[in-house]
Amino acid sequence: MMSAIIFIASTGPLKQIPALYNHAPWVNDPFDTVISLAIFLIPAVTAVGLVRISLCAHATPLPISRVRGLLRGTRVLRLGIGLTLTTQWIGLLIGENRAQWNTATGVQVAVLFLNTALLGVAWSSASRRTRALDTAADASNHGPDGLADALSALRVAASRARRVGRSSNRALEWIDRTLLPPLRQHPLLGAALVSGAFVSAITFAQARREGYASGAMVAFASLLFSGVFGLLVAVGSYLRLVSSAEILRGVRRRLVDALVITSIAVLIPFAFRSRLWWLVGSTDHRAGLGQLAELLVLVSGVSFVAVWVTETILGLHGLDARRGARGR
Repeated sequence: MMSAIIFIASTGPLKQIPALYNHAPWVNDPFDTVISLAIFLIPAVTAVGLVRISLCAHATPLPISRVRGLLRGTRVLRLGIGLTLTTQWIGLLIGENRAQWNTATGVQVAVLFLNTALLGVAWSSASRRTRALDTAADASNHGPDGLADALSALRVAASRARRVGRSSNRALEWIDRTLLPPLRQHPLLGAALVSGAFVSAITFAQARREGYASGAMVAFASLLFSGVFGLLVAVGSYLRLVSSAEILRGVRRRLVDALVITSIAVLIPFAFRSRLWWLVGSTDHRAGLGQLAELLVLVSGVSFVAVWVTETILGLHGLDARRGARGR
């Protein structure tokens, strides 16, 4: 967790300082796309982990689902940071943006070395005992989900604030009774709303700073929403942030899988657009927002169909297992 905190403290602020980031080997796509998503993903997963860690300090019985969530969270952090650092190392080793390298580049390379060393320590501390505990935790799906853990952490904080404790508890009870059930019943809609709120805030700030035209702003918001939504659903499901009483199977599950995977996969042609314009009969110099939309729609359609067909052929998430159990 400490390596994730240092990664957040060093990577995010550096990207927001043009005098430094413009001289980084990874300033351009496809490298920048990976880093931009990591700046969203790593802090979010770290925040969830810190909430769960704070609850582990109490003397109450520790739910095994919380242990599993923590272990899986650290795994996501290691993989996410590892992918980001690998991207940065590739940019450095191939000499990307070399014409702009200067002292600011050296500062960022030093940070890269630091984060790589910390990640190595984190990987080495993931012992066999930890993996065995994760396997044991997988056997149970009971206990509070991420939403319940967040509410519990807020209750603990409210109990320590005597002046606002009662009103805070009433507000938290209202949230638990009114807001959380619909989120658990419609997790995809909840993920879309959270993603939309986050993307709206980021797009507004980015548009003011960069002076985006309306078309560029829509393109930026659409791509960011796609990536954030896909990651939120995929990682949220893995960490069990929201527990749903309904288990999707069959056609509906394959549709959700295709949607989520396509939401993330659409960022790949955007990141490598300079090398893929030929798919829509254009070039780097002639391509505009129209050609970008054509490219993304083309690749999205292919990705969606490929996931759907593959899962259908393999019979994934079917109803056969359930029917077989009933027949016995």
